[in-house]
Amino acid sequence: GLLCFDENGKFLRTYEISLDINASDSYKVNCIQNIDGEIWIGAGSNLLSRLDERTEAIDNYSGSAFNFGAVHCLLKYTDKELLVGTDNGLYLFDQNTNTFQRADNPADPRSLSDQTINGMMWDAEGTLWVMTNSGGVSYMTKQLKRFDYYSLISLSGTLELGREIGPLCEDQNGNIWVGTRNGLCFFNTQIHSLSEYTLKNVDARYDIRSLLLDGDRLWIGTYAEGLHVLNLKTGAVKSYVHSRDIPYTICSNDVLSLFKDRKGDVFVGTSWGLCRYNSQLDNFVTIIHVGSMASVTDIYEDMYNSLWVATSNSGVFRYNTVN
Repeated sequence: GLLCFDENGKFLRTYEISLDINASDSYKVNCIQNIDGEIWIGAGSNLLSRLDERTEAIDNYSGSAFNFGAVHCLLKYTDKELLVGTDNGLYLFDQNTNTFQRADNPADPRSLSDQTINGMMWDAEGTLWVMTNSGGVSYMTKQLKRFDYYSLISLSGTLELGREIGPLCEDQNGNIWVGTRNGLCFFNTQIHSLSEYTLKNVDARYDIRSLLLDGDRLWIGTYAEGLHVLNLKTGAVKSYVHSRDIPYTICSNDVLSLFKDRKGDVFVGTSWGLCRYNSQLDNFVTIIHVGSMASVTDIYEDMYNSLWVATSNSGVFRYNTVN
């Protein structure tokens, strides 16, 4: 189900999500998204739900006719249409008719390269980017409504880069940085070219789990290989790793999430807790309010200057950056 807290972190209530009002168990929540003030939820299998915060009612919309499985991500398409990324393709949900329509065509080679969709984003030019589970990354302009596919395999002609796409990040020039399980890629939006990006003086291809753009710096969080900060102007790379013997290092070499708050502070979520970058001393301060064994997977800042820290093993923490 869905848990609700107030701005002070006080638990308010639980919302049960199920097609069967008499069911004893609520469906697992796969994703949640605030779109134009409405809370949309992907839960269980073949289910999209909407929470009306005023009435506290939940409306459920079944996709069992399409058997699309779990809803992994949601994105606004038009004022009355949502893009729904699922285990089995991309769908448009019409809020006027409360119906689903398939948005991609598996039989069309110009459509999505893989049917399992892990994430979506709009870039500054209005292009839709779709991250798939094992088929690389696809993009579509609203005008053409046709997907172009860029395979990571074709970059080297081998499976060396792999197919699994991790995070995406748009830079100030509108280009897209793509993190994969075996290295960093760069998509030039002017010439529509995807290329592998080799970090200077780095031999390994990192398993990239998080990306953050901070001015001319691209923060790169990896699995087991620490944190690396790429200067986009010079190409220089500064690396940070955990050390038991040296104080004020990152909490763990598994950097799962990165976040910059309104004050400009960068927070680093790892498999062993949360830390904040101290730019004056070029080191990291551990946030002890979040458990040292917490595996931090996501960070969000609310209007009250509180960080909500999601973990995969210790629930949710609220940390006020002012007090």
